[in-house]
Amino acid sequence: MKMSFKNYIIMFQLILNVSCIKGLSNYEVKTEILQNEGDAIITDSSFTFGGLTEITDVTNSSLVINWDSHPDAEQYLIYEVSQPKPQLVAGQVGSTKKTIQLNDLSPSTTYKFRVRMFTQGKQDTNSNDFTVTTKPAPNEPSIELSPLSISPGFSATPSFKVEGIRAGQTIRLFADSDCSQAIGESVASAHQITLNSDELPVGNNIIYVKAFNGENASTCSSTFAQYRRLEPFLGIVFVNEITDTTALISWKSHPAAVAYDVFDLSQDIPTYLGGVSGQNTTQLQLTGLAPSRTYQLQVRLKLSNGSYDNNFVTLSLTTNQAPEIPSSVILLSPTQSPGFNEAVSIQISGLKAGDRIELHKNSSCSDKIAQDIASGSSLNLNLSLPPDAYQFYAKAINSSGFSSECSISHANYTRLMCPTNYIPVPANQSLGITQPFCVAKYEMRNISLKATSTPTGSPWTYITRINAKFYCTQLGEKYDLISNPEWLTIAQDLENVAHNWESQQVGLGPLFKGTASSTLGLSASTNDEQGYFGIENLATQPMGSGKEQRRTMKLSNGEVIWDFSGHAWEWVDWTPGGQLDQAPACTATINAQFTNVQTYCPSLVPADYMPTNPSGVDQNLYNSANYNTGGVTASPLGTAVRGAHGIFGLSLAYGNTFQHTGIGFRCVYRP
Repeated sequence: MKMSFKNYIIMFQLILNVSCIKGLSNYEVKTEILQNEGDAIITDSSFTFGGLTEITDVTNSSLVINWDSHPDAEQYLIYEVSQPKPQLVAGQVGSTKKTIQLNDLSPSTTYKFRVRMFTQGKQDTNSNDFTVTTKPAPNEPSIELSPLSISPGFSATPSFKVEGIRAGQTIRLFADSDCSQAIGESVASAHQITLNSDELPVGNNIIYVKAFNGENASTCSSTFAQYRRLEPFLGIVFVNEITDTTALISWKSHPAAVAYDVFDLSQDIPTYLGGVSGQNTTQLQLTGLAPSRTYQLQVRLKLSNGSYDNNFVTLSLTTNQAPEIPSSVILLSPTQSPGFNEAVSIQISGLKAGDRIELHKNSSCSDKIAQDIASGSSLNLNLSLPPDAYQFYAKAINSSGFSSECSISHANYTRLMCPTNYIPVPANQSLGITQPFCVAKYEMRNISLKATSTPTGSPWTYITRINAKFYCTQLGEKYDLISNPEWLTIAQDLENVAHNWESQQVGLGPLFKGTASSTLGLSASTNDEQGYFGIENLATQPMGSGKEQRRTMKLSNGEVIWDFSGHAWEWVDWTPGGQLDQAPACTATINAQFTNVQTYCPSLVPADYMPTNPSGVDQNLYNSANYNTGGVTASPLGTAVRGAHGIFGLSLAYGNTFQHTGIGFRCVYRP
């Protein structure tokens, strides 16, 4: 049965709908409906349509069929005629058309196509057939991150290596597994290619690849590459604390960092200046810079894989010409001035290692007395100074010879000098002796009515307390009779020196008490090691039977004093300086140990007579019957004599005009 043209068109539209949905691989369905040309459409050999003219744009799955249009055509029909029964692959192609693209073809497959003109229920009879073979589809490529790019990394356009491709193919990178979002491409020149992506966002990126041969495309790769782009590192932020050879540079920490390295880019080749480890480190003190030089500094972040970030931030730095002025000059030792110390230590701070530091004794830094090379931020200079008043200033000189200004900070020290045969005594703030002073090393001798500290001859005795004060002050300004606080200052100092204890250990056994010889005309020795000079006692005798009578004692500063207790007793002024002062009067004549002195002498205080008792020594060891090194003898007269019963012995039993062959005196010099 013949179909009407209207029915044919309806059936043909059905065929086209199926074709659009399922593609050419389903043209068997069309065969059931339209067996061949002659079954459905009448042919007319009188039509002059030339048919198919060329096939273009052939890919692995598509091509374009071209013809010359005919003015009488109502539509065009396209057949695939490689099979015994031609198969309609496209119909109802508009009369004005002269080209059509066929899709969903199989790769590497040979097809034979024919175009017929259709009009007035008839089609032409041309057999201008074209045979074409679709191109092979590219193989599915594989992708991995290029060794030139390391993940995680800072590059916005990392490199990827693609393999399993052919030269001439276009290789495209995609940001999705459907290969629909292209992010870069390049043409391969070999079986593999390394190409960079377009700029990727910060975070984790998964990259796929697809190969194209003209319009022929591979499937989207089943392999993928991962690249985690890190937040950019901001690089160097600021530079401060600039000196002639150092500077402090700073940056903000980055969570991916394991280290930060600093480079100078002022030359053709970057120069490494230093680095620090640790993610949270944000500063580096640069050292060893050249004075008066401009640097172009850059901080690079280092990842755990050894790669650097790619920031380009630089900051310019010009070093100073001269070093910084030393910030502090202090007297380190001794801790107080004035003093008798010949050895003095000055500490200078605010320095840089490698600078030469000069110490001067004037504010213009033109009178150098010492120098050394700083190994850190401070330097101690040890000096040996003659007696004088000093003001110490400092300046720094760098390796290029440039000098800082003289320091504003300075240290003062006055080295005191004791007169001949006077020895220095450290101050004792608790007793009111705020400055060191000098005391006669020996009991005073009468040399032509001049009170003289000398080891030769007998002590000057049988002299009143008033005259003892007079002859001391006659020696000149700053000379005076020793006062009770000065005596006790010496005694407490001696008490805390192991050399003055029989055991050679502070607080163990008794103190030496000095000679009890009735012969008061003893000279002393110029050799301080001869503590038993002029007496029959020896160091080898038992304590209590002679050994305790050693004539010498040693101060904490190493100075030796002779006959400070024993030998002659000695007058003392009750207070330092001024007029001769009386001690407080006692209510009765007593011979008391330390524990009951105030019962009879309520005006006395412990600071007038007590030892420091440094080791909790039994006080009886200071004033026992055996050793007599302390205690108080008093009467209402209240005139002070010391040294009668050891270094802490105090007698208040004599008047100002009293004279005795057993009582002498000792002068002091207060610088």
